[in-house]
Amino acid sequence: MPLTDEHILEVITGAALAAGDKALESYGAIATTLKYDGSVVTAADKAAEDDLRRVIEANFPGHRVFGEEGGGEEDICRGPVWLIDPIDGTNNFVHALPTWAVSAGLIRDGRPALGVIYYPVLRETYWAIAGQGAWCNGVRLHADDSAEPDRNAIFGVTSDVWKNFQVCVPIKVRALGSAAACCTYTAAGRFLASFMNDWKSWDIGAGLCIALEAGCVAYDIQGRQVTDFANFKASGPQPPLLLSGPNVWEGLLDCFIAKS
Repeated sequence: MPLTDEHILEVITGAALAAGDKALESYGAIATTLKYDGSVVTAADKAAEDDLRRVIEANFPGHRVFGEEGGGEEDICRGPVWLIDPIDGTNNFVHALPTWAVSAGLIRDGRPALGVIYYPVLRETYWAIAGQGAWCNGVRLHADDSAEPDRNAIFGVTSDVWKNFQVCVPIKVRALGSAAACCTYTAAGRFLASFMNDWKSWDIGAGLCIALEAGCVAYDIQGRQVTDFANFKASGPQPPLLLSGPNVWEGLLDCFIAKS
């Protein structure tokens, strides 16, 4: 009997909550090591990914996994593939800042199919199934679609945006150190929009599904709409990506000028 998406969601949500709550035991009090790219990693990152992999392998035969810590096959557009970020926002996790999450997204033939993002400190669980909307703790999500946004609205960015772009957004800007937060908070209408730079596939494996199901649109730096992972690599930094409500995005890309 084929697995239903509802059953898959139930299993992976349970796994994400268990992994996140286990990581919470060492939140803010754990040693770090440096990876090849200079980013930090902890034993909690590795343990959370190992736990998620075991659940996926045991429950979803034929599903492949590409994780931040353990990698996987580079072809993420063939068949069902899970993109796993065991702790998105590891620096926040290490420094006892609350915005970090366990992220697990299912991609089918390159298209976002299902996603779960769990914030253990905040006790918030975001999820989406393609075609069924996006939710957080039982409340359906809707992106902010203000055609004329208030100047006190918030624009989310990832940390590397400041290093690579001059930012001239006419509203408030926040960098929370988490690509998952950019996706979920834009989906929830907390952010009017988000701009992510140097993100990796696992950073938005779940978040893109959640954002799109909440009514967001996504565009690359050339203004081309993004609905899947067809033009993205499994590993390595990806081109800048903008998320917003459908009536918001035009003109926002002009607010980011690449530094020479």
